[in-house]
Amino acid sequence: MNKKLMLCVAVLLLIAVTAYAMVTNLAWDANTEPDLAGYKLYQSTVGPTGPFVYVKTIAKGTLTAATADLADGTYWWVLTAYDNSGNESGYSNVVTRTIDTVAPAPPQNFR
Repeated sequence: MNKKLMLCVAVLLLIAVTAYAMVTNLAWDANTEPDLAGYKLYQSTVGPTGPFVYVKTIAKGTLTAATADLADGTYWWVLTAYDNSGNESGYSNVVTRTIDTVAPAPPQNFR
């Protein structure tokens, strides 16, 4: 196989993988605390009670977050708010999503 053909195959595979990357968009209502500094997003792959692992900090005024490149499985997220003094709220309600990018097996014995 020549180098140009190998490069084309590699690029096509990269495009195919990118096309199937799963993105989950999360949104919430603004916190009304006057000294709000922002939000922190946490994720669990274990269950709705955690343990939750820190994902990212989200700036004040931002009311959405996106997660990308999630592998197949079920995910749970919670959000906290934090203030200018570094005090952090308890967890929000839990949001969940199951990612399934695997196609079903082809039908058998088709006549």
